[in-house]
Amino acid sequence: MQGRLSEHFTKPVYSLDSTTISLCLRLFEWAHHRRRKGGIKLHTLLNNDLCLPEVIAETPAKVSDIKGAKSILENIPKGSIVVMDRGYNDYSLFKRLSEKGVTFVTRLKDNAVHTPIRKGLIQEDPDKKWGLYEMSFTGTQARKHCEDMRFRVVQWYGEKTDRWFEFLTNSKELTAPEVTDLYKDRWQIELFFKRIKQNLVIKSFVGTTENAVMTQIWTAAIAILLLELMRRRSRYNWTFCRLARYFKLNLMTCKSLEHRLNKPDIQEWESPPESSQGCLFSWRGG
Repeated sequence: MQGRLSEHFTKPVYSLDSTTISLCLRLFEWAHHRRRKGGIKLHTLLNNDLCLPEVIAETPAKVSDIKGAKSILENIPKGSIVVMDRGYNDYSLFKRLSEKGVTFVTRLKDNAVHTPIRKGLIQEDPDKKWGLYEMSFTGTQARKHCEDMRFRVVQWYGEKTDRWFEFLTNSKELTAPEVTDLYKDRWQIELFFKRIKQNLVIKSFVGTTENAVMTQIWTAAIAILLLELMRRRSRYNWTFCRLARYFKLNLMTCKSLEHRLNKPDIQEWESPPESSQGCLFSWRGG
C-alpha cells in the first residue's frame, strides 16, 4: 500500500498508544509508579492521516493503558478505525468499540483462549504467506463480555523475522493486506512520541507539583502542534527537527515569522547568533 491512508480508506484512521515520562520519586512523590520509580503517562490518540494527535490525556504512570484508552475513546466518531498494540487486549474494550461501530485492529495475544470457527481463503497468495480465520473468545473472562461476538484473525508470515504474526479485528470488510498495512502504519505514533521527547525539553521541570508538571507537558504538546502547523504552511522544505532547532537558536532575533519560515538564512540555524552584550571580563581599568 502506497501513499497516505486517506487514499485507501474513507473512514478516519487512528493509532492508540501511551508513553511514560520518568520522574524522580524523591521530588515528585505524587507520581509514584513502582517501588523506586515515578512517572506520568501520556495516553494519545493520533490521527494517522494528519500525523497529529487528536486527544492526549495525562495521568500518573500507575493508571493502566486500558483505563486511559476507555477515557479517550469515549467520543471517537462512529465508523472510525483504531489501531493499537497488544497492550490493549481487553474484552470489555473490544465490546465497547464494537457496540460504538468502531473498527479496531490489534495483535492477538499468544495466550488468548479462543476457538476457530471458520477458515477463509486468501486469493492471489501463491507464496502462502497469509492465513485467515474467524474465531470467538472462550475464556472465562471473555465470555462475560464477548460471548456472542465473532472476530477475524489475519495471519501473516514475516520473512525478515521468520515468524508468523496474528492480527485481530472486528471488521468483516477489511482485506488481509489492509489489516497488516494498518498495523504497520501505527509507527506514526511512535514518531510523535520521539518528537515530543527529543525536540522539546520535558525532562527538566519548572515545578514539582502535579499541576506544574502537567502544565509544562501540555505546553510542550501545544508547541509541537504549532511547529508542525508552521512547517506545513512554509514554502521552505523544513524537516521538523531542523525547524525546531532553528527556532531554538533564533527565537529572540528580530525578524518576521514569515521571513523565518519561507526565507531562512542557513547560517542562522547552523550556529547561534552572536551576543550583543560585551564581555565584562575583557574590560581593563586605566
